[in-house]
Amino acid sequence: MSPSLLGAWAFLMVAPPPVAASFAQVAPGVIDGAPVFRRTPDRYRAVVLLHGLRPHPFRESSVTLADRSIWEEPSSPLVRRLGQESDVFAFSYGQNVSVGDVSAAPELAAGLRRLRALGYEQVVLVGYSAGALIAREFVEDDADAGQMLSCALRSAGAETQTSRSVSEGFGSLAEWIPDALLSDINMPGEDGYSFIERLRSIPQPEIATIPAIALTAMARPEDEDRALSSGFQMHIPKPIDIEELTKCISGLVRDYP
Repeated sequence: MSPSLLGAWAFLMVAPPPVAASFAQVAPGVIDGAPVFRRTPDRYRAVVLLHGLRPHPFRESSVTLADRSIWEEPSSPLVRRLGQESDVFAFSYGQNVSVGDVSAAPELAAGLRRLRALGYEQVVLVGYSAGALIAREFVEDDADAGQMLSCALRSAGAETQTSRSVSEGFGSLAEWIPDALLSDINMPGEDGYSFIERLRSIPQPEIATIPAIALTAMARPEDEDRALSSGFQMHIPKPIDIEELTKCISGLVRDYP
């Protein structure tokens, strides 16, 4: 019998401060003198560039405009080289908020949704310095990432439900008890450690004893030790290999019937 899963996926629950942001195509960026946002025929990979911090040369304050860096421009050697095999896009942002708030900017999520709607089979995020952190934060917290993981597990034969917050996860548990549970660690407000500790303290044993896997980008030995001591049975660092994750889930269900 295929294991059923509950994934507790968390997202920012408080509106972040406004941030200037822009998502634009840079290769090919202009056709017949007009900006474009479309997939080149027979191309199925989009590359999205995310710049790092850009200190202003004449003042100490943060750059708040959503200006692209030089290497994100259509004329840069990097964009020209990437543009030989992929369509290239650039996400630019102001620096008046934190990395986490930039990754939550609606322009980034909306731009990536547009790329998926255009039919790209691969969307690759390439970030420099802070841009790499923004890319990682987005991949960890994006709702579509949770849905894609759920779809992959269903394809492997599992029955799944997904939740976008700790409170939503507990609400789902009141109606449906899975054979195994997956949870992120980095969550605003209440993190995965608090979530699993609360779960283990629930008086109903059928819920309190559900085997759980921590999915996180924190891959240090001390991170794994903390996850296990908090109540998780396994700690799996990102990026996640679906085939390996499926084997881990099957093993958990077998070992914790």
